[in-house]
Amino acid sequence: MERIALSDQERASQQLTPAHLAAACEAIRRDGVVVLEQAVPAGVLERLRTRMDEDTEALLAFQAARGGNPRAEGHLQQGPPPFAPYVSQDVTANPFAIAVSKHMLGEGAYLAFYNGNTNLPGSVYQAVHLDQPHLWSPAQGHAAPPYSLIVNISPMDCHAGNGAVELWPGSHRVMDAYEGNHVPPHLLDARRRHSPPVRCVTRAGDVAIRDSRLWHRGVPNLSSEARHMVASIHAAPWYQRRRQLEFGEDCRSLLDAVDFDFNAVFTSDPIDYLFGPTREIYDRTGIWREDRAAAAREAANSGRLPGK
Repeated sequence: MERIALSDQERASQQLTPAHLAAACEAIRRDGVVVLEQAVPAGVLERLRTRMDEDTEALLAFQAARGGNPRAEGHLQQGPPPFAPYVSQDVTANPFAIAVSKHMLGEGAYLAFYNGNTNLPGSVYQAVHLDQPHLWSPAQGHAAPPYSLIVNISPMDCHAGNGAVELWPGSHRVMDAYEGNHVPPHLLDARRRHSPPVRCVTRAGDVAIRDSRLWHRGVPNLSSEARHMVASIHAAPWYQRRRQLEFGEDCRSLLDAVDFDFNAVFTSDPIDYLFGPTREIYDRTGIWREDRAAAAREAANSGRLPGK
């Protein structure tokens, strides 16, 4: 997995050198991922981490009253607040990530998703999966060029101890019959023999950019603290837009000042950014059941929140 150390001049100018831009794009084409080191200032991330820590407690309480976490145990669908002061040009509109996306996806690339995840202590392994499907059938013989990129920024260090995500380099080019978005065991066995998975270890301030078809999975968090991750998806201009993204009106001038399509609708009304995504998972999967809700209420009454 290639890592690119940004220079002081690049950080000051908020621009990648042509050589670094080319190297980042080549790494994504080849491996499916690249890490841009120290591309976000520390102060922005400290404020974001504090808020996300608080939000985790609220989200766990919400889930406890509704049957528990609908995802794999210990893995929360949790994104950053989409309003000031938590929306910034360093995270939401990271200039280095935008430059890579525009170069690979086209000038009209847009923000298709803005959310994230939290890996709790005591979490389990997820199934290895793709976030987005292949556009062409295996009969085509080779994968389509990248059409969507996932930008991951954590407000904290990510390491083997706190559940740094597992990635399978080069797997975004593997064309086969997948089981939905899950990778079947025979493909994992074949891939592991010559291109085993790696952990995406990063420091707070690093930006990881990966092809949305890259195989990956969440792994157990062996630490005592929640590990947060912000995830943005940049999509090619021709790729279907599913919905506009809600941001606070207080972010309008900040995002409008950036030469990028944030696919945004601005509102002064409250945004259900924290509980809304989990509600959607409950509705989509039908995982909420009264027996789970009763068990969760019992656990909450005993002082233990599910997933902790």
